Formats: sequence, structure tokens, C-alpha cells
Amino acid sequence: MTLILFVIGNQLFAQYTPLSQSSALAEMQRFGSGKRVLYMAAHPDDENTRLISWLSNALDAETTYLSLTRGSGGQNLIGDELGADLGVIREHELRAARSIDGGNQRFTDALDFGYSKSVDEVWTKWDHDDLQLQAVRTIRELKPDFIITRFPPDERAGHGHHTASAELAIECAELAADQKYDTETTAWSVQGVWWNTSVWWDETLKDDPEAVYLDMSGFDPLLGDTYGAIGDAARSKHKCQGFGVPINRGPREEYFKGKTAKKTIGCRSSKICCAGPKRRKTYSSLTGKPAVCCRHEGCALFMPGQDKFDFLRFPERLQKVQVFFP
Repeated sequence: MTLILFVIGNQLFAQYTPLSQSSALAEMQRFGSGKRVLYMAAHPDDENTRLISWLSNALDAETTYLSLTRGSGGQNLIGDELGADLGVIREHELRAARSIDGGNQRFTDALDFGYSKSVDEVWTKWDHDDLQLQAVRTIRELKPDFIITRFPPDERAGHGHHTASAELAIECAELAADQKYDTETTAWSVQGVWWNTSVWWDETLKDDPEAVYLDMSGFDPLLGDTYGAIGDAARSKHKCQGFGVPINRGPREEYFKGKTAKKTIGCRSSKICCAGPKRRKTYSSLTGKPAVCCRHEGCALFMPGQDKFDFLRFPERLQKVQVFFP
């Protein structure tokens, strides 16, 4: 549903744009499914709209994209707006994309300061503890079954902001389950964090036994198009970045990996810091298995007892379904 507000003098007018019957029913099915996924990355246009379309419509999962920034540090291919004005445009483009692919949209207040060569530089400009708290509270509010990242938590991400978004996903999946962290909100345990990888990063991915392959193709009779086509239409809403793509209704392949890091992640948080002399061995609040705080002895996307066959196996929460679809 879209609500457009007009302000004329001291008068406020609202123009209501109703959802189509098909879109309204699709939204009800997502709400009633009990399935929830959180997709995390750094900027508008980082998200995989085809995957969000498939999750939202093929699996009927309430899928939310958490973008750390609003993209105010990027370029503008269709106008002169830059900085904060560009951030407004890109936020609207993101919301327009979600109105097509069926996902929801959230942000943190991280500032896009332009290209960053390293994640170390990022954490000199972003308040790590504050962003960590924002992300944990988002997880606890939305209660996702899974978190999916677009990028790996190392230099392969190609941009410090990208690496930081993956690091936060890993850290916050653990912290969200720890009731001692932020006692003002209720703990929530996600089932796993997965990297939505691609042959762009690894040309041998199709032969990798650790990679999980999913076919994103398929036709949605309710919306009248394929999931890939819906995702392409959503992708094309990122106009100021020149990301328009042709509609492709052919096969779609997506790959996921549960372990992504090729190097260790250092401690970022002053609140849970255990680097150097403070370093201590801990137990994961989610797995119950020994873990090293801040992963100084190696890191991996969090996978509590999951294997490739458990990927996206949602728990049964059918109480809401019976309300709408007896």
C-alpha cells in the first residue's frame, strides 16, 4: 500500500493508492506463512532483487533488506543531485524496488562517505557499537529465520562498506541471541547466516561441494510473471546508478555458502572487546560450542549445526496461516 502526502500551506492531503488484488493477496500470504528472512548489505542497489523476489513470492517469506546506508556517497547518472539529496533519491528507488519484488526495506543511520579501500578505514568513520546495536534491534524486531549477506567479510567484498556489512551480520546474529546484550529488547536466535555468493567471485563455484545451489526460476500465477522477471523489474528502479537490466525469464541460478572468510576478523567493539591481553575464550550463545570472541582464530559465517541440506528449511509456525487461510 502506498500513501502519498501533499503539503499545501498548512493543509495536509493524503492520496491513497491501493494495492492490486494480486499484490494484496501475495502480501497476506507472506504475512501468514511464518517465514522470515533478513538480507543485509551496505548500499541501495547492493541487494539481489531476483533472490528477494523468489524468497518473497515463491517461498512466501517476509523478506527485508537492511541497507546500512542510503547511498549518499555514490554517483548520479541521471541528475545533478549528490550527497544528502542523492541519498533521498536512492532511498526512494529502494522503496520502489521493494514495491515490485515484494520485500520490505530497512536502514541504519550509517553515512555513505564514498568508496573505502578497507574495512579498517570504515570503522574509523562509523560508530561500530551504535551500528551493532541498531542491527541487533532490527533482528530482534523482525525475528528472521535466516540472515543472508550479499558480501563476504573480507577483502573479496571489494569495498570497505561491503565487508563491514558482512561483519555486522556475523556479529549481530550471535549478539541477537544473547539476552545479556541490550536487555531492553528480547533475544532472538537466527538459524543461520549465509553468503549469497556468485560465480563473479569464484568461477569454480559450480563445482564447489560446499556451495548450495538453488534454482530461482519459476512462474508466479498470482503476479503473472517469473520470479526472475519480477526481480529484473525491481532492479531497474535503481535508475540513478544506471542499473536498468533487460527482463530475463530464463533459468536463474543462485549460490550460497555458510563459510566465507579467508582471514580473521579483528575485534571491532569496545563493549565486547577481547583483543590483546583481554582476549578470552567464550562459548557461542547459539551453538553452545567453544568459540573465540571476535574470531581472532578464524571466522566463518555463523552456521549452528547446519549443513547444506538444512538451508532455508523454515520452522513450522502455522498459527497465523489458519487465521487467513483456514
